Formats: sequence, C-alpha cells, structure tokens
Amino acid sequence: MALLVLVVLMAIGGQDTSSQPAIAVPLHGWEQTTPDTSLEQARTAALQSTPQTTLPAQFSKNPLWWVIHTPVSAGQFLVFPSRHALSVSCWSATGELLGTATRAASVGALHVSGTGFSLRINAAQSSILCQGQFEGPARVSAAIMSETALESFEVHHSKQGALIEAGMGVLALFMLISAWINKEPAHLVFGVWLGLGMRMAALSAGTDFELMGWRLPLSALIPARQWTIAFYFATTVVMFSKLFKTELEQAGVKTPTRIIQGLAMLVMGAAALLAYGHFLIVVWVCTTINVALILYSLTRVLMQGFDRAAAWYGASIVVTLAAGMSEVVAAALSLAKPPMMLTSVSAAVISALMASLAIAERIRSEREEKDEAKSSARRAYEGSPIGLFTLSSTGTVVKGNPAMQRMMGFDPVGCTLMTLLEQQAWHALSDAFDNAQSSEVEVQVAGLRPNTDKWFLVRGSLDAKTHQIEGSIQDATEAHASKQALEFLASHDPLTACLNLRGATAELEQIKQAAVGPVSMVYLDLDRFKLVNDLYGHPAGDHVLREVCMRMRACVRARDAIARVGGDEFLLVFPSTAIEEAHAIVEKLMASLCESLFHFDGKSFSLSASAGLVESAAQGFHAEDMISAADAACRMAKKQGKRLVEANSASGFYKKNKEELEIARCLEDGRMPQGLTLFMQPIMSLKNPFASLNFEVLLRLRKPDGSILGAVGLIETAEFLGKITLIDRWVLRTTLEWIEQHMPHLSRTKFISVNLSGASMNDEVFLGDAFAILSQHREAASKLCLEITETVALTDIKNTIKFVERARQLGLRIAIDDFGSGFAGFTYLRDVPSDSLKLDGSLVQSIATNPATHAIVHACAGLAHSLGMTCVGEFAENLPIIKALVDAGVSYAQGYGISKPVEPERILTAQSSADFIQDADTMAFVRKLSLMDFTARADTDDERLLH
Repeated sequence: MALLVLVVLMAIGGQDTSSQPAIAVPLHGWEQTTPDTSLEQARTAALQSTPQTTLPAQFSKNPLWWVIHTPVSAGQFLVFPSRHALSVSCWSATGELLGTATRAASVGALHVSGTGFSLRINAAQSSILCQGQFEGPARVSAAIMSETALESFEVHHSKQGALIEAGMGVLALFMLISAWINKEPAHLVFGVWLGLGMRMAALSAGTDFELMGWRLPLSALIPARQWTIAFYFATTVVMFSKLFKTELEQAGVKTPTRIIQGLAMLVMGAAALLAYGHFLIVVWVCTTINVALILYSLTRVLMQGFDRAAAWYGASIVVTLAAGMSEVVAAALSLAKPPMMLTSVSAAVISALMASLAIAERIRSEREEKDEAKSSARRAYEGSPIGLFTLSSTGTVVKGNPAMQRMMGFDPVGCTLMTLLEQQAWHALSDAFDNAQSSEVEVQVAGLRPNTDKWFLVRGSLDAKTHQIEGSIQDATEAHASKQALEFLASHDPLTACLNLRGATAELEQIKQAAVGPVSMVYLDLDRFKLVNDLYGHPAGDHVLREVCMRMRACVRARDAIARVGGDEFLLVFPSTAIEEAHAIVEKLMASLCESLFHFDGKSFSLSASAGLVESAAQGFHAEDMISAADAACRMAKKQGKRLVEANSASGFYKKNKEELEIARCLEDGRMPQGLTLFMQPIMSLKNPFASLNFEVLLRLRKPDGSILGAVGLIETAEFLGKITLIDRWVLRTTLEWIEQHMPHLSRTKFISVNLSGASMNDEVFLGDAFAILSQHREAASKLCLEITETVALTDIKNTIKFVERARQLGLRIAIDDFGSGFAGFTYLRDVPSDSLKLDGSLVQSIATNPATHAIVHACAGLAHSLGMTCVGEFAENLPIIKALVDAGVSYAQGYGISKPVEPERILTAQSSADFIQDADTMAFVRKLSLMDFTARADTDDERLLH
C-alpha cells in the first residue's frame, strides 16, 4: 500500500507546474463594484493599481478586471490556471474581443484549459484587458506558454484527474462491494468516504469539472462542490463514531463525541442554507474544531491502551488537518501554492491509505476475536457435559460431541436419531419444525429391565440455510421423576396419597366438562380426631388418617375421587351418581369408619364422623360452591348431632349457602351485608299492660324481593369468622341513632333491650368502641337495657362487674339473659348489679303444662324480686303461657302470644306494648289485668325499674 501511494504521488506530481516552460506575467487588477462599466473605465481603473503576479479574488462575486502589459507574440498562449474561475473574457488594446469562455462553452480564441482557461494569441499584442467571474477563495495569475508547453500542461492535468479517479475511485468501489457482500455498515461508510475523498482530491487538483469523463453543467458545479465538502465532513464523523464506538465509550469521551456529531449536523445545515463562500468559512472553523476533538478523543483511547487502528486513524486525521490548514494559509496569504508542499490531492491519497490501514487493523482485530471465539466455542463444544449434535435433513447424525458419545456408549455419527432414541423423537422434532424454527421434546426410551426406562430432553433448531438441525440431548430421567413428584404433590396429599383441595377442584372441573349425569359430593369430618393426636401422639394420628383413606377406597368405586382437604376433613366426589346411590355408598363408608376399631401400637380406639352429602346437575355447577355447600351440610350434621345431612340443588340449600357465603365475603371485607335492618318485639308489663311501651331490638335481613329473614345464619357466620363485633357495633350505633331521632315518640318507653354477643363482651377493642358510641348518645343510651347472657357473665366475673358498673354510670340498665339455662350458681347475682332477669325460653315454653317448671319459674321470679330486679319471661307464645307467667309472679312477657317482631315504624304508632295483641282472648285477659287492684302490692315493677 505504501509503495502504491508513492507511485501515485510521483505520477500525480501535485499542482506544481514549475517544471513546465512558462513565463509568469504581472497583472494590474481592479474589482468592479458598480453595475455598468465600460472597457476604457475598467482599463483605466486597473492600470492605477500596482502590478502583481497573483491577484487575490477571495470570496468576492464581483467581476474582476486585469490588464497584461507584457508583450505576447503570435502563436503563444496566455494561461489563467484558476480552478475557481467560472468565466473569462479578453479584449485587445483597441477594444477588439479576443475571446470569451465559460466552463460549458467558449467563443473566439479563449478556451477551457487544465484547471482554468487559455487564450491563443493570433497576432502580437502589447496590452490585453480581461474580465473574470470567480466563486470561492480564488487567486488570479497568468503565464505565457508555448503550444507545446500548453499541451504538456493539459496532458498532465488530464492524467492527474484520471489517476485520482482510477486510484481512489477503484478503491472506493472495492470497499463498497466488500461492504455489500460482508454486510458491514462500517465498511460501507468507509467506501462512501473514499468516493467523497476522490471528489475532494479532484476539487483540489481542479479536475472536478468532470466525473468519469462526463462534464458537469455549470449550474451544478458549485452545488456539487458544496455538498461534496459537506458529505465528506459528515461521513468522516460517522466513520469515526462507528469505528471507535466501543473504545470511545470506554474512554469516557461522550461530550466530545456529541460535539463532533453536532458539528457535522451544523455543516450539513450550512450547506443547505448558506452561499458557497460563507459555507467554506463555516467548514474551515468546524474542521479545525472537529479535528482537535477527534485527536483528543483518539489520545484518550490510546491512553486506555495502545490501539493500532486508533493510531493509524489519528495519523490520517493529522494529514487531513495539515492539508486543510495549508489550503487555508495559502488562501489567506494569497500564495500560489500551499506551504509544506502538501496539497489536498496528496493529502487525500495519504489519508485514504492511513484510514485503510486503520480499517485493516480493525478487521484483523475482529478476525482474531472471531478466531478466539471459535476456539472458545470449540472447547465448550468438546467439554460440554450436555450432548450436542448436528442432524442432516434426513435425521442422520452428522456430528456429535464427546458427551453425546458417552451418553450413547459409541460414536453416533452416521446413525439416525430414530435408531438412537426410537421413532417418536424424530417424528416429534420433524412435526415441530413444520411450524417453527426450534423445538423441544421429552422422549422415553425403554430399558432392558423393568423400571429402568430413561427420559431424554432433546432440543433442536433448524438452520434455514443448510437445512440441518443443531441440537442437544440431556439425560432428564431424574428431572422427569422430580417433575412428576412435584406435579403429584401439587394435587395430592403427601400423607395419604389422596387428592388435595386443588386436585379435587380440578377433578370437579373435568367432571363438569364431561357433563354426564348428576354429580354427588360428600364432605366428611372426623369427630374428636384431635384426641387421637393428644392421647397417642401424631404417629398414631397419621396412621389413622392413612387407614381411614384405605377404608374409604374399599367402599367407593374406581371412578370416585377421594381428597383430604384438611387435617381430619375429607371430600369424596361421585361422578354420574344420583344422591340416592351416593347415600348408600356413604352409609357403607360411615359404617366402616365408625363401627370398626382402629389399632395402633397395641392400642384400640374408635372414631365417629359427621358428613354432608350434596347433589348437583352435571352442568352449570361451580366447584367452589358445591364444596362450600357440602361443608355447610357437614357442619349442620355436626351441630345437630347427626351422622349425615344431605341436600340436593332443588332443596334451596345451595341458594341459602350461597347467600351465607356472600355474607361471609362482606364481613371479611369489613362491609355490612346488604339488606341488614332492625325489627322490634314488644315486651309487655304483666302488672300494668297499657302503661308502657317497651321492646327488644332484633336483627333481620331484608331480601331484594322484600321478604324478611331471621339473622341466625348471619350471626352464626359472623361468630364463626370472628366478625361478630362488626354486627354488634352496627346494631348499637343504629339503635342509638334511631332512638335519638324518635325520642319525642318514645315518652312511654321505659327500656329498650339490646342483646350483645358473648364474643363482643370479651373483646376489649369492641368495649372501648361501644362506650365511645354510648358517650356520644347519652340521652338515647339512658333508655337502653343491655342483655348479657348467663354464660358470658360467669366467664370472667371481674370483667363483667367492671363493665356493668361503667354501663350503669352512663344510665344504662343491665339484664341477665337466658337465666335458668345453666344454673351454674347464684352467687354472681349478688355481685353483678343487674336490673332484670330474663328467663330462658326452654323454661317458659313448658310452664303451662309442667308443674315443676312452674315452680322453678315462680322461684326465679321470687329471687328476682328479692334482689330488687324485675323478671321477664320470653317465648310467651300463647294465652296459657301468659296466664302461667302472671301466676308465677313474672313481671314482663315477650313472645308471639303478644306480638311478633314488627318494623320500627309500627312502634312509633303505638301507645303501649299491649296495643300489638291480635288475639281477642288474650286482649280480654290483658284488659282484666289492667283493671286489677295492685295497691296491696308493694311498689310496681315499673317504678322499681325506674329506680
């Protein structure tokens, strides 16, 4: 490359034509600044100037006139070698036009010659006047040449242009073709850069008027020069950025790189907006800055570690800078030729050489990296523990690594995959490749002995060019076993090997999709199973659970599913089985579990169980709803002391359970169920029935159709979820707000009973909230009578006493509810300051028919009166019970015999609790009670209660 450059440089010879026989002549110059000037005026103005061998035109677009006084003989030529000249015209001393010429055409003796124009002298001339138009940093000079010398000059010029186009043009074309073949963007940019460098060299040598023998139009010459310079600048920046992208990032020169790229955009913008002269000034300034920044960046790159590509490229930039600065200095000082004997032509060739060496160095380093990568890949291929292979389009092993040879026990090259792994592997891969470029299959290979099957994971990807398959093979036997174990554990109980809840749900979904016949399900709960663990230890409990599952399997059919969904809870699914058939199976199963002893470690014990059996249609059921319904039926059986409770979809059980689930969701979210409302049940005085309007607040649910439901299910659900305090808090606040709103209508009301649950009474947080609510509604709270169940009062007597005392300080009354249901002792009645005893309904219901019950009620009423309390009998369902309560000395009665619970609006329209009685006989009896003379008695119970 270096030798080739020397030959080219020697052949080009730069722009120095001093070796040609030419005589420089002095010129008198004048720049025309007025629109109209005659020849005589121009000649006179020019002769007033000092003669010079070179006239600087610089960037002026005004016509330039010059006069030559040197005698010129006929047959000689005057040569004006300026590549910036666009047109020249000459006249004799007598004003005769000798010739005029532009880059496109000529008239007379003036012609385009070399880098400029030449004038043939046909008759001796003593004085010649010429005018010229220039574009760019032009310098006007003139020389006298012989015809032979001129021909030599023109041949040299043509040769120079041809060498530039042939040398750099061929190199640029080669790089473009190489970039296209190798798909290398950097080489493509370099090829474009070399092509533009060729045009830059031609511009400097004055040969850019032609391109590959085609002369450019005069109108396109200046724009072509302008855009050539702009694109050369931009491609230089792009090539630099691409060539050293990684190194520049590592050297930390982001800011200089961005400035370099910004200057390239500035030059492109200047080319589009500015005139040629102004554009050149922008280019010179940007070139100086850009070269400095590029050299700085390359220096930083070299400081990170010597890089030959960076060194060559830096040298290329230095040569370009030196040539550019030489041109600038020559233009500024009006020199005939650049200093340092370095022209843009020679600089372009040298710079292209050095840039080529930088590219070559980069290619070499990339090749070494690729070679190292190949070697590393080969080592990895040979040392990989995974079997790697290459298959032909027919499935024959073309290549296999040592790991595959060890796996197969022999060299598999030449064998087919069907031979090695049976036909299914090859067929699976082939089918997968019909739809995608890569695939993965897991295949089983039968072993020679039972339970010695192997699993292999085969992966492959199709090479679209060679149509070969690059693949890998792994022994996946252990992984397959682990996967199966995990899949089993995901859907099965590890202790009993039965399904778990997830597996049971999936089984139900499959049954639903099959949609064949009704589906029955049993939810079974072992009673008091915890005692087995507590008495005999967990090993005994595990043994029992496994045996329970064994007994279940012996009773059910093969198609039935068994799942353990809790510690001692099981789920059995009977597909395509009506509830009658399932009932028979469950009875057999329950007998097997409950009537046969279990044995462990020499000990024998029995178990009992509760079960809920539900049925659903084959279609339309939801697995979660069905499981929940079966669970609810099981809980119902346990609560009622039954072995089995069953329900089908027609019984309304599902609907009721779904409603309870919706209530549970509301409570879990901290929301109150829709339709929650309050009803009131009157409590009538048995001594003065028409004197007061007292009642108990009861909770009810209003359904969307307007029907009213009891709140037993709601309360049980809330207590089961531990959310009963939400209900009690709502009841307390709503009741107080209602009382406060309707206080004027409740003047005859002595007390309003509100029942709080035992769980709330033992909840410190609730009690704090309750007293805060009561404090906010003190006037309304003075009418409240809080009912505390007997069992709650006995649970923690000290806390009960504290609560009662604090409540009474706020003006509340206290009643002991469900009195007589436990009879655990009567000492608490002395310690707990209460206002009323409310007899349990189980006592009151039989008072009219059972003398013993009557005696007990009479004793309780007497005890209450002795302690200064009133006595209330609930479940007063009819007139005989009411009469018996009166006879036993009970103060108040509450029950359907007086009134069912009514809406709050009806309470507001009544004057007394007796106004609600509908039965004529009962009303007649109550009227007699009101007329009885109670003066013989002590104070009335109403008065006592007010105290």
